[in-house]
Amino acid sequence: MPTQSCTFNLDWRFALADDPGYADPDFDDSAWRELSLPHDWSVEFPFDQEQGEGCTGYLPGGVGWYRKAFTLEDDGNELCSVLFDGVYNNAEFFINGTSLGVHPYGYTPALLDLTPHLRPAGTPNSLAVRVDHSRFADSRWYTGSGIYRDVSLIRKPLLHVPTWGTFVATQDIPGDGARVTLETTICNASERERRFSVRTVFTDPDGREVAQGETQHVLGSGSDATGRVSVDVPDPRPWSPGEPNLYRAVTSIVEDGNLVDAHSTTFGIRSIRFDPDEGFFLNGEPTSIMGVCLHHDAGLVGAAVPNGVWRRRLLKLKE
Repeated sequence: MPTQSCTFNLDWRFALADDPGYADPDFDDSAWRELSLPHDWSVEFPFDQEQGEGCTGYLPGGVGWYRKAFTLEDDGNELCSVLFDGVYNNAEFFINGTSLGVHPYGYTPALLDLTPHLRPAGTPNSLAVRVDHSRFADSRWYTGSGIYRDVSLIRKPLLHVPTWGTFVATQDIPGDGARVTLETTICNASERERRFSVRTVFTDPDGREVAQGETQHVLGSGSDATGRVSVDVPDPRPWSPGEPNLYRAVTSIVEDGNLVDAHSTTFGIRSIRFDPDEGFFLNGEPTSIMGVCLHHDAGLVGAAVPNGVWRRRLLKLKE
């Protein structure tokens, strides 16, 4: 089964309290609040000049716990991980009572391997997250508290392209074309050597195939390797803020004629140049860069910002 990624935002339980027993998979959380992520608990409080701090919007922090029960149907031939896009902050993660470690920083994602700690197929699992934002006066701006970004459950075959396992670079070539180079990492988590090919199809913004490439690999058990393929794209449609044309590279791992895994990478083809006298050039055109002071929260909405708010903001800035 190729990689599958699904949202893990629904059906969580939350308590603004702290007890080490909350990590216990058998703990009864039925009295806890039910909610869906993303979630920011600080913005739910009234402003308080006594308990809060001006540097973070006069709103409190604290220690909160999130818990989620889930069941998987698994044949044992896959890897299972969970990706937290952002938790503010000092988050410790537990799967079935086992700590997976602490991620102190609130603005980077945390990718956690659940595989060794999962219960047998059809048996409920317990995922718990302790968020310690008790030192809430820790910034010059409002940070929010909790799991304020999306969470995803990722299931991969033993032979796979890891999350963030591709890198794309583009460059102009003579004759109004572009050369696209794709680096792909492959991991073999199985207990045997694997022989396979890595095939990549490149498509234009309309979904039409413009190039393809293929490499052959032999990979030992428990190892990984990186392959590279370069293709020429004729008459590319460049990316720009006015015309954000996006290409796609779909990479497939094929073994004995069977599709094992697939990974899609979106990218734009564009050229950039900085000149100390003439300024910045995008696709050969002089382009002004103008910035604004825009933080990650959205006022009364807090740090768990709905996509519609971001869309409105970015459209107004573009105007």
